[in-house]
Amino acid sequence: MTGQAGRLAGLDGVRALAVLAVFAHHMGVRLPGLGFVDLGALGVWTFFVLSGFLVAPIAFDTATRARSDAARRLGAVRFLMRRVLRIAPIYYLVLSAFLLVSLATKGHEAVAIYRDAAAALWSYTTNVHIGHEDGRWLGPFSHLWSLAIEFQFYLLLAAALALAPGARIGAVMMVAAAAVWIWAGWTLATVTPHLPVYVSSVVGFAMMALGGAARFALRDDRVARHMMHAWLAPTSAVALVLTHVLLQAADLARVTFVTTPLIAALLLSAMTSRPGAVARLLEWRPLRLLGVVSYGFYLYHLFVIVAVQAVLEKLGDRFGEDLSRMAGPTALMGSIVGTALSWRLIEQPLQKWTARLTSPGPPAAEPTAPNPTGPVGNS
Repeated sequence: MTGQAGRLAGLDGVRALAVLAVFAHHMGVRLPGLGFVDLGALGVWTFFVLSGFLVAPIAFDTATRARSDAARRLGAVRFLMRRVLRIAPIYYLVLSAFLLVSLATKGHEAVAIYRDAAAALWSYTTNVHIGHEDGRWLGPFSHLWSLAIEFQFYLLLAAALALAPGARIGAVMMVAAAAVWIWAGWTLATVTPHLPVYVSSVVGFAMMALGGAARFALRDDRVARHMMHAWLAPTSAVALVLTHVLLQAADLARVTFVTTPLIAALLLSAMTSRPGAVARLLEWRPLRLLGVVSYGFYLYHLFVIVAVQAVLEKLGDRFGEDLSRMAGPTALMGSIVGTALSWRLIEQPLQKWTARLTSPGPPAAEPTAPNPTGPVGNS
């Protein structure tokens, strides 16, 4: 179901729910009766599914509509520029701020973490640093691992655009999607410890491949609803059975790896079917607005949470009060305000400039995806 100007109805609502799930996870929230679901993994992996859902068709159309190898390679460069210019400026702005702080401050835990992981943070390899070099989370920088995988995904797609023959790019994507999903599932089920697997690029690519495959299946509007509902039931059944099996191991990452496709199927079904309760919820204006700025919210929120908790702890010690109950609402409001300012003052102007810079001229124009407002994606 699409809205005005090609906007895919419900997409921003899904983004908002995903980023709120990550926020809730970092605030220590668990769903009543569903404590076996890792809200952080669910939110991040849903973002990955949406990234594949939006970005893979852009890459495919860029390749197939190019009239020559040179035009396809130029399309690959434009594609990569648009994605990088969407996510990198405010990402590096945040890192630059910490760089200045690290030069002026000594002894603070966040500064020590930054100095130790600076090379990985600046090179978009944070997931590799967490999973293989350090083996632990990075305090207020922990969530940046998923943005590293997002960036790596864009590089991979750009390389596929430049190197794979346009007529075969679809087949290459589908084979790669199947292979990476099997590899990720097997690795997650058999390898311990799970942190290196959870933050690995292959698991992130698997979720993106799932979204890309779903979008290719739904490209024909005449069969979109039929295909979605046709595969929704068996997907749900398989997911529920596997969830029961994986629950025996009481491993959140394994369980969430299975439940994420199920929930993604339900959300995509709501987005592509007739208006109903779920579709109306996803189009609720506050959710839509949060979804539009979800990338900035995701980038800033953990820094805000850490800062708010530290301030409230000091105030509580000073006045002899437990102020921890104020942390959630205060951090949420702070994240929203900071995100809104970032969107208005930095991201929107940058998007307009990027659109002018990367706009291809005739005869081969790069298609525009619905809601190209950033990683859904964090897309």
